[in-house]
Amino acid sequence: MNSILLSLCSSLCAGLLLLSCSSNGDSPEAGDRKGEGAEPPFATSLLLKKKPESLSQVDIEIMESAPLQFALNFGLQAPTPGYSPKLGTLETKGNTLRLRLDLVPPDGPSLTVLDQVQVRIPLGSLRAGSWFLEVPVYKGNKRTTTLHFTLEAKQ
Repeated sequence: MNSILLSLCSSLCAGLLLLSCSSNGDSPEAGDRKGEGAEPPFATSLLLKKKPESLSQVDIEIMESAPLQFALNFGLQAPTPGYSPKLGTLETKGNTLRLRLDLVPPDGPSLTVLDQVQVRIPLGSLRAGSWFLEVPVYKGNKRTTTLHFTLEAKQ
């Protein structure tokens, strides 16, 4: 009985070894596909090519992961202190990213003084290429503006 199991295991191992050695990297199953329909590699850097004029500063955050992940950080003007950002789901269509941003007012009364709301938009991992980010901004059910960003993801 033991000799049958040993023979079966050695045959199985030999078959798996033969199968793994026969792959020369040119087959479609092997890692990166070359030719038509191949996706670009993941980006290792992200450049801000264009930002809304209403924003004085936009920072790009790079998070260590495999592949790298990115986020945009910026301040948005709010009519009173205490507003908080609520982000919708990031949608991707082609090379366009879209994310709804709701500015949630504070509970209760507050001073009428202009304030900055800090916003962080996680973009995740991006493939190399040009990307467009659209961020419609809402206060209540009313869209107040749409922020447009142009990004260049490079390998």
